Amino acid sequence: MHKHLLLVLLALIVVFTTLACTREEEAEKPFIPKETIASCEIPTPENSGDLVFIKALHLEDADMFGHEEDFLNLCKDSDQAPLVFGNASRNTYRVVFELDKIYPVGAIELTNYLGEEEDWRLKEVSIETAIDGRTYTRVHDGHTLEKDKETLAIGENVRFLRVIFSAERGKGNHGGDYFALNDIRMRLTEGFIINESPYHTDPFFRMSGWTGADGIFSYDLTRGETHIGSQSENILFIFSDTFIGEVYENNKLRHGETIVNNTLGYYDPDKPFAEGLSFRWAEDEEGPQSFYTPEAYYGYHPSNIMNGDGLDYSHTPTALLEERGKGHMWKSADTEVDQILFDFHDVYTPAQLHLWNFNEDPEFGIKEFSLYHGNDSENLDYHGTYTLDAAPGGGPSPAQAIDGDDYLALDFSARYVAIEIHDNHQETPSRYGLGKAMFLDEEGRLLHAAVETANYDESIDALEESSRLWLQDGMVIGDHFYNFPILVKDFETSFKVHKVGLSRTPIVDGELDVDNVTYLDSPLQVRTGDGGEIFFGAGVMNLATHPVLEDPYVYVYGYKDLNGRHLTVARVLPEKIEDFNAWEFFDGEDFQPDITQSAKGIRGVSAELSVTHIPEGRYAGQYMLVSMQDTISGRIVYATADSPEGPFTDFTFIYRVGEPYQFQNVFTYNAKMHPLLSTADTFVISYNVNGTSAMALKDARVYYPRFITMKEVGP
Repeated sequence: MHKHLLLVLLALIVVFTTLACTREEEAEKPFIPKETIASCEIPTPENSGDLVFIKALHLEDADMFGHEEDFLNLCKDSDQAPLVFGNASRNTYRVVFELDKIYPVGAIELTNYLGEEEDWRLKEVSIETAIDGRTYTRVHDGHTLEKDKETLAIGENVRFLRVIFSAERGKGNHGGDYFALNDIRMRLTEGFIINESPYHTDPFFRMSGWTGADGIFSYDLTRGETHIGSQSENILFIFSDTFIGEVYENNKLRHGETIVNNTLGYYDPDKPFAEGLSFRWAEDEEGPQSFYTPEAYYGYHPSNIMNGDGLDYSHTPTALLEERGKGHMWKSADTEVDQILFDFHDVYTPAQLHLWNFNEDPEFGIKEFSLYHGNDSENLDYHGTYTLDAAPGGGPSPAQAIDGDDYLALDFSARYVAIEIHDNHQETPSRYGLGKAMFLDEEGRLLHAAVETANYDESIDALEESSRLWLQDGMVIGDHFYNFPILVKDFETSFKVHKVGLSRTPIVDGELDVDNVTYLDSPLQVRTGDGGEIFFGAGVMNLATHPVLEDPYVYVYGYKDLNGRHLTVARVLPEKIEDFNAWEFFDGEDFQPDITQSAKGIRGVSAELSVTHIPEGRYAGQYMLVSMQDTISGRIVYATADSPEGPFTDFTFIYRVGEPYQFQNVFTYNAKMHPLLSTADTFVISYNVNGTSAMALKDARVYYPRFITMKEVGP
């Protein structure tokens, strides 16, 4: 009994001793009194030297004593409202200051602890910055604080600034149990303030009808202007793959949805963005449909004769033509076809004609033909009659001999050339076929032509049924809207781009007359001898409509995929937009007519981008390229140049997207500036969000454009 009482007394002694020690420890915790801070007016940070608002402070694995809201209050004096840190569970303290936007921070003003406990003062700090709160850059490593107040240069775009100091007494501080700081302030420098733009983004999150898309571009339907400050009265948006349907209110999941390959939107700039925005899509008895459809670009269409699809290397007379006919060659529906007409759009001088005969079923290939030429398609001059060897079939084929020669030598100038078909390699002709025709001028450059025949075999297969058009960039010229759609077909587990086209759509009463679209073939996708592939149409800048610049050209941007994705640049006079023989391509030094000589510009661009003339500010008179670096990195970047073709500076990183961290199986891509939505000091930039799983795409919060703004800091 006495033994048990003794044990109880001992236990009580331990408890009371522990409580006493706890009270003693609590009594020793730093006490930071609440102070009265006079109210003041802090200007919105927009000019160099302005103070930046700090939105919040974050600290993990340690205790913080004081009043955070007072510490961050820019109206306080630097000697007021300190913060004290203690009890770190790791070997460093990491104090993160989160800003409300991304700011170009020139410097921080750091005021060390000014209280009586001098050994709490910080002794050595490291400073890191981040745009996204995940990837930090160290700008000061182990800096020793020598004064009560120091100014440390930053010179970075910052949304998160992290102050790091050792938790070891005598190293992170001057020897005390706690570590303290009185004040930290950040000031703007030259650069851009980057912020999310719900004003532009939110109207694209919709619960019914048009509920999300990618591939967004914008156009002035009034005058075709593409410059900042345009006073457009009617703005067109185009989109690629689009969901049409409904969205559940409670969980934001789509239901009853249909996906179409392209849709349109219109915006009245006289109204707030949400009120002035409307959407259009095609409809038939089966439901929502695309406005732009691929029929003119697939099957045995005559345009296949001139494009490079099916050749291992484009624009090269030694290229091999594969044996698949659909999408690569022309085949007639019957023998009513008597000629193939080539239209160069202007008078040119071809020197050589190379022909690849029909390689899928060689017997359908042309055997005998006559050649005509002239400037009037109804009245052509006879050039001669020739025989064309049959293709071998059974695999890739080189060009066939014409009258025993590698090619047919030509000696005329003309707009039109016609091949009159006399016979094929069947015993009794039932239809005709031709693989490719390649006209080269005296310098060996390809001359492109539009191709017409009386008919063609319209049969298709599963691969052709997978064809769809995704809309790239375009331009308004006069009363027509031009676009560079890409023909996409299923390929293994993804898709493959087969050609870049050109569509022409009339503008009637301020909207596109989508019932009267004309589809033109183009030579704007080529495979080059170095193993690269070039695509044009990723971005367009029409300087011919600029009110100040005396530049008559439309600049069309693209990219070359070869050891990375590199910018390419072309230009053309607006009135020659359909004449691809009048296009010029930048070779690194000058513009010249051979697309295969297109120089590889800045590396790391995406498949959609923008180049915009900057009218004012630090880049006044220069051209700004906006892109998502390396296509899907999530890093929005810009570069500048003194001319539309470059060379462009290295990329400057301005924003990292957050959606891949908010949702599962999500990626982002195709950032670009929208000059028609921008002002001289604030640029509006969009990017696309997509999903890699069916569930990600089912979530209506994922698949629609996002916008940020890029506002220049004043002097």
